[in-house]
Amino acid sequence: MQDLNLGTLLPLYDTVPDDWESAKGMLVESLKQIISTLNTKESGYLALQEVLSCGLLFTNTNNTFRQIFRKVVDFGALPNNTTKNVAHGIAVDSNFRLVNLYLSATNPTALTSFSLQYWSNSATDDIKLNLTSTNVVVVTKSNYSSYTSNLVVIEYVKEI
Repeated sequence: MQDLNLGTLLPLYDTVPDDWESAKGMLVESLKQIISTLNTKESGYLALQEVLSCGLLFTNTNNTFRQIFRKVVDFGALPNNTTKNVAHGIAVDSNFRLVNLYLSATNPTALTSFSLQYWSNSATDDIKLNLTSTNVVVVTKSNYSSYTSNLVVIEYVKEI
């Protein structure tokens, strides 16, 4: 299993050894720690294209971790008592695993917003969000069309 320091913080060094060989070893180890720490911190990018989130997801098969990818879909207006599909453009196959999916909705006229991370098999739920192999799907049972500024964030891994 990988050796993880799940609370990775970089130490503050205020001294460096005087002799070059000792200092060189310390600097090399410090650079390795900086690179490792930076490569596993969550990325702040919420982009309309696929980006690495820098998060890692465990796997039970070989005790390694998989890179988590993130993509934002500009969903446009929410539907009025119907179903709306928007293509996400992600290659979904048997190795794909969803990690996180949520909708952030804004009504720019009423200045109201909400976030949704919900799916159900029930036909009576007012609003649902889900992902198919090709689309982001929002189903509404009432009028949400005034929410015209909507983003769907998808986080996933591409290999199991």
